[in-house]
Amino acid sequence: MSYSRLLFYVALYFLAHIIFMTQITFIAQADETGLSMADAVNLSINRGDPTIQSSLERADSIRSQSLSQSSLPDPKVKIGVNNIAAHSFDFNQEPMSQFSLGLHQDIPSGTRRRLIREQGIESSHILDYQSKEQQLIIIRDVRQLWLELLYLMRSKVILKDKEQSLNTLIKSQEEKYIGGKSTAQDLLLLEAELALLSDKQEEISQKESIIRLRLNRYIGDIALTAIPTGDYLQLHSPDVLTLLEDNLQNHPALLHQNAKIRREDKAIGLAREDYKPNWGVDLGYGFRGNNRSDLLTAMVTFDVPLFTENRQDKKLYAVKKSKQAAEYDRQAIEEDMRRNLRISYVKWQRLSERLVLYETNILNRTSAAANAAEQSYAAGSSSYDNMIRIFLSEQDVRLKIEEMKMMQAQSLAELDYFKGDIQ
Repeated sequence: MSYSRLLFYVALYFLAHIIFMTQITFIAQADETGLSMADAVNLSINRGDPTIQSSLERADSIRSQSLSQSSLPDPKVKIGVNNIAAHSFDFNQEPMSQFSLGLHQDIPSGTRRRLIREQGIESSHILDYQSKEQQLIIIRDVRQLWLELLYLMRSKVILKDKEQSLNTLIKSQEEKYIGGKSTAQDLLLLEAELALLSDKQEEISQKESIIRLRLNRYIGDIALTAIPTGDYLQLHSPDVLTLLEDNLQNHPALLHQNAKIRREDKAIGLAREDYKPNWGVDLGYGFRGNNRSDLLTAMVTFDVPLFTENRQDKKLYAVKKSKQAAEYDRQAIEEDMRRNLRISYVKWQRLSERLVLYETNILNRTSAAANAAEQSYAAGSSSYDNMIRIFLSEQDVRLKIEEMKMMQAQSLAELDYFKGDIQ
């Protein structure tokens, strides 16, 4: 292969490398048609997720129902004719014949109405906390999807640059093969590596399509074409682990469970109320003719809870067990959240350490090796193929760094979820 052709390949390679760096810079910078992480989150919040809206509507419904159910029952009015002669229907024939007007009012026992109202309030709180928890989940998912989309877009640029480098190397090997300085096996191995790279690019494109469709669920059709802008680390570093663990008590997922336990407390109170009698008041007035005295009736009715073994006792036992189950549920959820929080924190720490190693050591070494290979090639002490292979390894390192940056930022999004703040 002539010296001028070698220079042409070298120039072609470095031109491709410059284009690659320019594309990376372009993706990293925000532009008017791009989509930042904050924009994606705001779109998901403003769009109003159906599951959140459903919880809020049900909470309003339960609050209204609790007010309705805790009110006094409507009174019952009775109007009729009493003791009239059946054969003549003569109102004045019998002295007890009368037109009657009555009023009946049920009065629930003890604090039943207050407990029903408070139970309804706790049920609405459960749905309120569920909607807040769902909002946190959506924000976390949108951030993580956006980060993965940014990683895939950058990976496509790196893989494209690697493809150009491989094509340059293949052309060099073809020249050597024609000149009898290389074997067919070397050329076939490079072509196989290029085929694998094409498959990797197709895999990246497939993942990008899936991520865009998943993001479309939260932010709409803009997700199908938007270009993520900005960098990975758009979230602040997490608080210390102990503080994050302490703050778990204020997380909507646990507040949701606390409200469930309080609702079961009200159910226990209502079950105890069943041991008390419900009261009723009856007032009646009878109108009689022929100068006969009108009649006034007043009565009080109440339940007599004598047979409690199979009704009140069983009901109280059942609601107590239900409360215990709710307490165990809360304990299990808190333990799961605490474990997942620690996993996310350790993941963030380890990825931060690995990134420092890659960016300050491995990448520097591969870059230095690439520079040394370039100088050796220029001095005629190293082969062109060796120089290109070293540059290919440098691109692999850059791809790994992109992946770790994405994973580190996703762990930060997970830690922000555990903070429980809707930002």
